Amino acid sequence: EGAAIVDADLLFLGALRAVGHDVFFGEAGGGLKKIASLTGDENVVQIPAGLKKHTAYAWRVDGKLNDGSVVAGAVWSFTTGGAASCPAAPPAPPAPKPISAKCLQELDDCCQDRKGATKQCYNMVSRHLSKATDCTDADAVQYCRLPPTEADGAY
Repeated sequence: EGAAIVDADLLFLGALRAVGHDVFFGEAGGGLKKIASLTGDENVVQIPAGLKKHTAYAWRVDGKLNDGSVVAGAVWSFTTGGAASCPAAPPAPPAPKPISAKCLQELDDCCQDRKGATKQCYNMVSRHLSKATDCTDADAVQYCRLPPTEADGAY
C-alpha cells in the first residue's frame, strides 16, 4: 500500500520545567520506538516517511527534567485514511455593492470623525438609517468597516 501522509509533523506542548523531550512513535499495539530527542523548547517532530493507509499509529512524548529524571507522557493515537482528497472550496462571498454617493454623503454627515470606529460608528449610523433616504444596514456595516457578525446586536 502507498503512503497516506507525506511530510506531516507531530506538535506538542512541552512538559513543565522540562529541559528536553524524547518522542516515541510506532504502529498502535506494535510498540513505540524513539524517533527524536529534543532539547530546550523544541516541540515539532516530523513523522517518519512511509505510513500505511488505514493504519492506527501511536506516539508519546516524555519530558526530561534538569535533575535527569523523566516524566512519561500520555500515549496519543491517530489512524491514517485512504487516498488524500480535498473538499471543494466554498464559493467566495459576493463582493459588497458600492455605497451610493448620496448614502456616503449622508453617512459622512452623520458620523464625521467616527468613520472606521467600528461599533461606535455603526451604532450612530444605525440610528441615522431611518432618516437616510438611500442607505441600508449593509451600507452601514461596510461604511464602518465592521464585520457583519459584529453588527448583530451592536445597538
